[in-house]
Amino acid sequence: MAVKSTPIPRRKWLDALADTFRDFDGVVLDHTGKPFAIPLVDDVFGDDPDLRWLGYYLEAAPCGSRPKSRSRKTKRLQLLDLYFRIKHPTISRHFGK
Repeated sequence: MAVKSTPIPRRKWLDALADTFRDFDGVVLDHTGKPFAIPLVDDVFGDDPDLRWLGYYLEAAPCGSRPKSRSRKTKRLQLLDLYFRIKHPTISRHFGK
């Protein structure tokens, strides 16, 4: 819902992610408290620069409370989650841990 509500066109998300991670001067920790090395956006999204999977993922199921299709792109979803935790912490505080 957060991605869908953010006014960034699907094809501009890679730039938004890369810019956010490049400009972030803090330390990211994983769930165990160890430093997390943010992977390069191109390495994670390299085979889908148009983010077609994101368009499919953002389509709602008929019930409206979940995506129409599930994503096996865990690393991609993790980077989107991290983007919100860095760029929009007031939104991300509603996310699960």
